[in-house]
Amino acid sequence: MTNPLVLFYDGHCGLCAHSVKFVIARDKAQKFKFAMLQGDVFSKMVRNSSAGEIPDSMVVMTPEGKVLTKSDAAIEINRQLGGFWNVFAFVGSWTPRFIRDGVYDLVARNRKRFFAPPPDACPLMPPEFRGRFLD
Repeated sequence: MTNPLVLFYDGHCGLCAHSVKFVIARDKAQKFKFAMLQGDVFSKMVRNSSAGEIPDSMVVMTPEGKVLTKSDAAIEINRQLGGFWNVFAFVGSWTPRFIRDGVYDLVARNRKRFFAPPPDACPLMPPEFRGRFLD
């Protein structure tokens, strides 16, 4: 894939850090690059070009520049991972948005309560994954 999808995540959120590790482990085709919402890459690629409100959890930018948030981002992540994860993408895409975004918002509101934030110092990333981070 020439232009990867970019998965932006909250660098201060334990659930988001676990989610990034989850995607890296299953993204064998390396369709995703990663960057923090708090970084310059996000500001340049999304914040300056997007008129909509961006949540502070997970955001996906497609190679075409479309910004996906909340459950739409989660569905696209599962779709891109393929295989078994397509089942979740299929079920999610058939669930009305107000329901799936409601569940997403409930988890997002409580994520910092149930998942410890990552330590202040960034863990050393294995060399094979370092090139997948844009920040």
